[in-house]
Amino acid sequence: MCGNGRLEQRPEDRGAFSCGDCSRVVTSPILKRHLQVFLDCRSRPQCRVKVKLLQRSISSLLRFAAGEDGRSRDQEPWQKSSFLHLVSFWLRATK
Repeated sequence: MCGNGRLEQRPEDRGAFSCGDCSRVVTSPILKRHLQVFLDCRSRPQCRVKVKLLQRSISSLLRFAAGEDGRSRDQEPWQKSSFLHLVSFWLRATK
């Protein structure tokens, strides 16, 4: 493997991953998610904090956002803002 980290998923190969540069098939890819959360501080309106979440935190949030059956729920706008508020609260509570 050339080690570039740029994987592509190929539908013609039943969703197998391959390297975007050398085209070698990757049988066991390590998938990583990146999620950044920006928090505003009411007492200091000019400040904004950027938080990069750990892999296990992202996985936990995604499981929470999914329905009991693992499928994503259709949400109304107020539910999305409530979820974001909950994520923000969860981040503050676990610092």
